[in-house]
Amino acid sequence: MARSLQEVLEVPGVLEELRQHPETFRFRDGPNLRVMTVQSSPDLDIITHGGRDSFVGPLKNLLDLLSHSLNFTYTITQPPDGRWGGKLPNGTWNGLIGAAIRNETDLVLGLMSMSKERKGAVDFCYQIEVGELVLVARKGSLEVDPWAFLSVLSLSTWLLLFLALLASGTALVVLGLSRWARGRYPFSQAVLMDLLRILVQQEMRSSPHSWQRCILGSWLLLTTVLAWAYCSTVTSAFAVRFASRPVHSVRDVFADDRLVVVMAEATVYTDNIEREETEVFKMLAELKRQGRLIYQPLPFRIGQGDYVFLQHGASADFEIAEEYLKSGKCEFYKGKERLLYLPESLVLPKGSPLIHAINHRLRRLEMSGIFSKWRKDAFPLLNRCSYSPEKILVKESLKYSSIRGMLLLLASGLMAALVVFFLELKVARITIHQTITNST
Repeated sequence: MARSLQEVLEVPGVLEELRQHPETFRFRDGPNLRVMTVQSSPDLDIITHGGRDSFVGPLKNLLDLLSHSLNFTYTITQPPDGRWGGKLPNGTWNGLIGAAIRNETDLVLGLMSMSKERKGAVDFCYQIEVGELVLVARKGSLEVDPWAFLSVLSLSTWLLLFLALLASGTALVVLGLSRWARGRYPFSQAVLMDLLRILVQQEMRSSPHSWQRCILGSWLLLTTVLAWAYCSTVTSAFAVRFASRPVHSVRDVFADDRLVVVMAEATVYTDNIEREETEVFKMLAELKRQGRLIYQPLPFRIGQGDYVFLQHGASADFEIAEEYLKSGKCEFYKGKERLLYLPESLVLPKGSPLIHAINHRLRRLEMSGIFSKWRKDAFPLLNRCSYSPEKILVKESLKYSSIRGMLLLLASGLMAALVVFFLELKVARITIHQTITNST
């Protein structure tokens, strides 16, 4: 029967060799280590079959690697409460951290987020990953932008087009001043009508002077190229649907009273919210006081209700990918803001002599990049939705919803023309009336 770690370390010379040569140390008589863990997809999945648990994932591969390198066997168990570990009001710890403090385990298998309080209670091994706290929200339904025809050209392009129109008109005015005095080139027709006819692709009258043809020809070339580019682009713009992503930061959530945030209870992240050390966590604490931040017990997953979720970054990627496998769509996205970065690694009881031997092997593991490869091999679709586009191309007939912006613009133009027409009639009547009055 394999002996415990404590029994093997009491063998003369073993502990001394472990401390002096941790990089090459290997147990002669391999102990059986008590390993404790909780499920943490995608790094470790626990599969129960026939009343027995089996463990698979990158962290299981890491444990096997350490077992082979240091020559030990292991027995994996789970904490009764299934928690990572949080400090209770009475000063004690629960979960994996509590088990390590009470010396109920020799090694905690999991990417435990490091905090000041946790580091004072247990020993963290060499950093394997950097964890992040992110916002996860559901995308909006595919929407049509009825004003897409205006966004084909940027604001700067519209301004440059307007400036070019003014420049061409000014050139015609300056160069034709002497001719207007003799009535050869009326102002309204030269500066306004011809330029606008060219812009809207209508026939213009022939210009009697070469300098006028040069100016109008330059304007014709500019507007023709621009019109061709506009027509070809606006067609594709109507085939695009937008999946809105309104939430990217805690401030976005704070500003919308309809949004409610949900996150797992009793984690290192909830501890940061309670301390309110940064502006972001102060806003989250205020959301909690307003009843808009809800803690839920483990196992906690996104998609349970129409909420905004606060989730560990790697776990969020995994759960978003799982939702994709269920529906075939990338329905969720991660916000751009990263609320907190924390180093993550394995955990040992305080003062464990194994720490230097394990750290040396973890450094070599990091340099090889094999842990990242294990992650990709375990779940190839892990980042499938990380870069999903906000715009989606569809092939369907144009509907009223697609062109209602243009129709509204047309109706507005017709109404404006009708108003101007009646104003012209009114002004004409007043002018005729004044003329008759003056003549009499």
